[in-house]
Amino acid sequence: MRFKIWLYFIALTIGLLAMIWFFQMVLLGASFTDMKIEQVKMVADEIELGITANRFNQQTQNSAISNNVCGLVYNSKGDLLYSVDAIGVGCLLNENSSIIHQRISEYKEKLDSTDGVDFSITEANTRIKQDMLIYGRKIETSFENYYVYLNSPLLPMDSTTSILQNQFLVVTAIVFILFTIVSLLISNRISIPIVRMKKSALKLADGDYDVTFDE
Repeated sequence: MRFKIWLYFIALTIGLLAMIWFFQMVLLGASFTDMKIEQVKMVADEIELGITANRFNQQTQNSAISNNVCGLVYNSKGDLLYSVDAIGVGCLLNENSSIIHQRISEYKEKLDSTDGVDFSITEANTRIKQDMLIYGRKIETSFENYYVYLNSPLLPMDSTTSILQNQFLVVTAIVFILFTIVSLLISNRISIPIVRMKKSALKLADGDYDVTFDE
């Protein structure tokens, strides 16, 4: 009886840990890129506010730094109006790069040729051997159009998952040990009265009417 109750608790523990593992590991890769895109969009929102207000303040700079973003803002004539860099040498949108004009031309064509006002793509940065997110947005105003291009690194999923797996294994071991001890205590507390009641019932069945049942 006690062993069966203990097994039920252990099975429940394993089931809960398996669910946590699934949501943390399997769904992590699917949601990570979407989360990064949303972060970069927040920076683009700050920049758009700066354009409509005709000024870029410290809040715009802080937003880019806190979200690890570099970027460039151009007007429709191709003039560079604003730049921000929280990445450094790893930024694919470095205004001093020899191929930056080719990149910007391709991105501008993508924005002008699509029905939407923004796009997001993934490009490999061979310099730092890491995938990077490129986000572009076209901002239309009554007097001119503006083009925002932002770049942010996508953390290597293999290393991120590996770190989480190692941490989760440690947490799993600790939780399993603690829950095993707790389940043993609980199973003892539950099973002992049941075993006593069963013994008393057997005595009663054998004709011992003086038997008493614990309350």
